[in-house]
Amino acid sequence: MTKYFFYLLLLLSACNSAVQKTEIADTPTKIIRPKYAQGFWIEVFKDHKIIHVRNAYDTTQVIENYIIANNKKSVPDNATFIQAPVRKNVSLSTTQIGFLQELNLIDSIIAVSDAERIFNKNVHANISSGKTQTIGNYNGINEEKILSLQPSLVFAYSFTEGNSSLPKLKSLGLKIVLVNDYNEIHPLARAEWVKMIAAFYDREALADSVFSEVEQEYLQLSEMAKGVVQKPDVFCNLPWKEIWYMPSGKSYFAKFIDNAGGNYLWKNDTSSRTLNLDFEAVFARAAQAPIWLNPNSAKNLKEIGAQDSKFQLFKAFKAGEVFNNNRMENAGGGNAFWETGVAKPNIVLKDLIRIFHPELLPNYQLMYYQKLENDRR
Repeated sequence: MTKYFFYLLLLLSACNSAVQKTEIADTPTKIIRPKYAQGFWIEVFKDHKIIHVRNAYDTTQVIENYIIANNKKSVPDNATFIQAPVRKNVSLSTTQIGFLQELNLIDSIIAVSDAERIFNKNVHANISSGKTQTIGNYNGINEEKILSLQPSLVFAYSFTEGNSSLPKLKSLGLKIVLVNDYNEIHPLARAEWVKMIAAFYDREALADSVFSEVEQEYLQLSEMAKGVVQKPDVFCNLPWKEIWYMPSGKSYFAKFIDNAGGNYLWKNDTSSRTLNLDFEAVFARAAQAPIWLNPNSAKNLKEIGAQDSKFQLFKAFKAGEVFNNNRMENAGGGNAFWETGVAKPNIVLKDLIRIFHPELLPNYQLMYYQKLENDRR
């Protein structure tokens, strides 16, 4: 009798498992496969959605599955259930604010980290009024405060997995959603993550419209720049603690330079990681380059020269052809380039074309970039 009872339990268990799987294993009515982004895709079902997020460093692996539904479903161990409709979020990265702005969802942000690094004036207004709370910075997130706010989800990114706060937030029952746009190697791929965030709010149509406009202008600008005959040599950044971190030839910024009609001096590098160089290696290749971009946080040429007089030996420095992406920066260091530039690569590209080939856009005024002068303004 005991033997038959045991088999009956196994049968019932198998039936229950089958029922649970049936709840989320229906045939999707629609599959959203991004045109450029490699890090996510979305399955839409009759009564729920599943957002799949791939490993930021190995896109053959799926590391997160988010099931969004009005009614709670039985979910497998490798999935996270998120109650729809999503109303309140915590944002741990400024790029997420840029996407939420494009979707008219700034008021859905109930808490942010590193508030002083945020540029968005509406977010700061909400902080001042108490609608949005501050929860510390990356190295010191206030987990208890987040829990007390009861957000629908917390937007994070894989890089923050090294932060011990994320496992603790998960253990407290908070829904951590990874937004890994930063690891895409094409500017349009990064911008396409707006579709992933939109799916949590049922704003897919708006995201499609927003991205379509960005894509159309980006491709038109890229095509225009493709026809130039002379492509100026370009290099980037400044050393940090004697290491000159240079974008690799396969990086998203190398793609920006190429699409804007520039000749990136490390374009033939095949790695996907940032290059760690010394001054001598950079000077040997870039001494005569006419364009210098993104010299860290420098706001004028004097700041660059004050760091090391050797920087004044570059041709671009002597000619005053040094440009930085901090034209729109507030007193706290909040920079619009890092906040909305990801969602608007068409504007970044337009800036770069104006810098490399001003004759192509003679009436355009730079938005994110500024030409560094020799005085302290």
